[in-house]
Amino acid sequence: MKKTIRLSVSHPEIADGPIQGFRFFWAYYVSGFNQSKHCQPCFRGRLATQFCSPAASSGASYELDAMDRYPYVYVCGVGSGTKDSLSEKNFHLPMQYSAGDVLTMVTYNGYQISAENAIALPRDDAVQEFPVRGRPFRV
Repeated sequence: MKKTIRLSVSHPEIADGPIQGFRFFWAYYVSGFNQSKHCQPCFRGRLATQFCSPAASSGASYELDAMDRYPYVYVCGVGSGTKDSLSEKNFHLPMQYSAGDVLTMVTYNGYQISAENAIALPRDDAVQEFPVRGRPFRV
């Protein structure tokens, strides 16, 4: 059976459609990293094209079906607003496949991001770190 994480986005008050309050929202399959880079350019892997701006919307379900090839997927939302407010608005969800598990996280503005068949990887708000092939990874 193919390893697949099913990602969905919903909001209790905002109608389904493009995710609001973010400049970018995307998922990236991760197999490694380049620690000299920051954000998306640091990842080795590929963009999950079915879930990236401007196509990322609430009210839909997305099949992240390349988990047989990539040990991790990283979901990121880059908030809108002034630079000094972004640390509170940006959304980070590093995760890996785990059959039968479900996780839900909420963005600063109330979007619920749910992932079936996934567990979140540990995250420190000051420094993003999780293992990629036995080494720490920082974003």
